[in-house]
Amino acid sequence: MNWVNGAKGPNYLRAVANAELVARQVSRLIVEMIAIGASPRDIHIIGFSLGAQVAGITGAAIQREGFKIGRITGIFFQNISQNLLIQFSRLVKIIESN
Repeated sequence: MNWVNGAKGPNYLRAVANAELVARQVSRLIVEMIAIGASPRDIHIIGFSLGAQVAGITGAAIQREGFKIGRITGIFFQNISQNLLIQFSRLVKIIESN
């Protein structure tokens, strides 16, 4: 999913608010995919920076629907706790870059 227009600066607070909306929409799509036969274990969400937060929020929303996806990968510029994402996926991979 490309949400470049929703994540555009200079207003970071708007981008954060849009992240919540994007996560809800992605979770609805994934729940629909599961309803028509996709396996939650086979779903892998990858996000970079704020997109990694979207991935975690999406995982949480999917879990509230009674499913746990297979994997979330978050790519960040700085340290982040895996605990923020691990509860929403069977496997979480955090990649830190400079």
